Amino acid sequence: MRDCDPDVLAKVAGAVLPDPDARLDEWAEDHVVIPKGAAFSGPYRLAHTPPARRLLQVLSPVDPTARVVAKVASQMLKTQVFICAALGWIDTAPANIIALEPTDGLAKRLSARFSKAAEVCEPVRAKLAAPRSRDKRNTIDAKEFDGGTLYITTAGSDANLAEIPARYLFCDEVSREGYKVKAGGEGDKIKLAEARLSTYEGISKAYFVSSPTDTDDCAIDALYKQGTQEHYHVPCPHCGHLHELVQANFRYTVADGGQRVLRAWFVCPDCGGEIEEHDKLTMLPDVGMGGQARWVATAEGDGMTVSVTLSAFYAPLGSISWKSLAKEHHQAKAAEALGNVQPMRVYTNTRLALTYERQGDSVAHAELVQRAGDWPMRTVLRQILVLVAAVDVQRGANARLEVSVWGFGRGEESQLVDRRVIYGDPEIEDGQPGSPWTELDAYLAQPVRHASGAMLPIRATAIDSSDGQVTNTVYRFCRTRAHRHVLAIKGRRELDRVLGRPTWQDVDFRGTQVKRGVRLWKVGTDIAKGTIYARLRLVRHGAGYVHLSRHMPVEAFEQLTAERLVVTTNGGQSRKRWVKRAGAANEELDKAVYALAMAHYIGIPSWGPADWARIERRLLGQADGETPDLFMATPEQGATVKEDGTDADDADEDDQGDQDPPEAAEEPSATAAPPAITVISSTRPIVPTVAKTGAEMLAAIHRFRAQRR
Repeated sequence: MRDCDPDVLAKVAGAVLPDPDARLDEWAEDHVVIPKGAAFSGPYRLAHTPPARRLLQVLSPVDPTARVVAKVASQMLKTQVFICAALGWIDTAPANIIALEPTDGLAKRLSARFSKAAEVCEPVRAKLAAPRSRDKRNTIDAKEFDGGTLYITTAGSDANLAEIPARYLFCDEVSREGYKVKAGGEGDKIKLAEARLSTYEGISKAYFVSSPTDTDDCAIDALYKQGTQEHYHVPCPHCGHLHELVQANFRYTVADGGQRVLRAWFVCPDCGGEIEEHDKLTMLPDVGMGGQARWVATAEGDGMTVSVTLSAFYAPLGSISWKSLAKEHHQAKAAEALGNVQPMRVYTNTRLALTYERQGDSVAHAELVQRAGDWPMRTVLRQILVLVAAVDVQRGANARLEVSVWGFGRGEESQLVDRRVIYGDPEIEDGQPGSPWTELDAYLAQPVRHASGAMLPIRATAIDSSDGQVTNTVYRFCRTRAHRHVLAIKGRRELDRVLGRPTWQDVDFRGTQVKRGVRLWKVGTDIAKGTIYARLRLVRHGAGYVHLSRHMPVEAFEQLTAERLVVTTNGGQSRKRWVKRAGAANEELDKAVYALAMAHYIGIPSWGPADWARIERRLLGQADGETPDLFMATPEQGATVKEDGTDADDADEDDQGDQDPPEAAEEPSATAAPPAITVISSTRPIVPTVAKTGAEMLAAIHRFRAQRR
């Protein structure tokens, strides 16, 4: 032993000695600094986020807890707690650390945040390998330090979870798609990750965090239920009663139709006293800080897991305010009343940190037939002001294009206006003999008569491109009609919004690659179907109601209600899926999904009363025989399409390069400039090129001058 290297002896001694009696909550306040550029930079202080103390205590190496689970609201107790813990582990009890993120973008973001925190943490900086060193010991996804390595990677690949023993594990956003079991994979990603801790059994630490998702399909909720299920109770500033801040006790007043929150407060469930947001300064500090707040366990758990939940109501002052939460909740309730459950689902998951229970899993077609109205097809009701179209492509012995025209009005009240089946092989190119695409083009160009007598054009059309045999044919048809907003779409079950970002597809009329040939739009089919079924259940005419004609064939009603929501299990994970009833056709439901996506594309969910009033005035003016406003865009003019990229750090890896829906495609507010008009000069009126006579041109110029006066 006398000939041994002193450094080797020191490492051997460190390995056999017990961990130092250090608590990470105290260590973090002594050594962690929030880097400049963060919202709350400077020395880390638990007074800013008192609930974090409990998590850092049980993540301390000396604490016997093996698993820590945080089912919390977005931007609450997640990444910063892990960074504090990881820095403390490196300094006090170093060993390998595995950090998993659901996407590559989030992994890179975590790597950057950790590197900045380590640079300003004095006891850790000297132990971490120099960044970008020649031996590559410190890279984006592997950061070597004295005693181990921090591996930051994605959960999607089973290979990323193999062959690396670790003492510490961090799994971020475990309820997101990156952790889902894929066909051909080795199984549950969380169990695979925990298997890496086997070498350190008895002294390992696993930290799982996420905001929840739907009931019966939520990984973080399943983990949470295995633990102590702790809630943070705070004292009432009036009577001292300890209680949790929950939605049932939340109050607020709004003005301007919910666009402005006048006041937001809580009511004490014991004395009824009103609690203002500034009271959080005295309510949130825990017993360790001289306050009265504390975590209260509601279950014994499995003896090795401490689990907590925390809503955004506990966010520190200066971040997520009660007024902003009140506005979100009010708008979510308004959308829910229209049959759009997605905003309430998001609010429940990301703000309340609760799972969302989808209501209703099917609609009976007989009920819709009984409620259907008595008007002929291709008749637009008075309350419907905008039309879109959806096309489903079918190959085989009965090859055809199925088209549906849907109309929308205020509050997203909708109507199935017309249906058309165009027979022909969809693989035959437009313009060729027997091609159904030529007839489709003519059909989409035909306006439909409104109840007022005016003619309504089809504003946007979605064509399904998911059939690989006809994908290029769809692309070519859409590429040459992009100015008419004819879009190629493809459904994605896992997408968490009705309409996602588009991606450029490189194809020309010969099928060869061309830069930016056509854009493919992703449609969230599960979200859209949930919205449609919720609206089909509405029985009162008005916002969100779906108008159907009894002159439709019965099979159209059957197709519209052909699916139901069921719970499936894959690799031990439960999830909800929309599945088609055995032997049923669902083309009408698919087209309803595409039509809803087109409503989102042109911006209908964001239109306000002034927008609808202007559209109605224009429509009624046309019906009365007035000369159309020549300074308003025609549907054929369309809107300018944005071509700049968007931030994809938080998107799935296959979303890189995606784009947001074009802002200009939305109907502008009453104060905005009319769409699709190029302003050449602010001092010289534009001579409208669509005027057919000199009198029309002169009248338009007089109107323009009168408006300026």
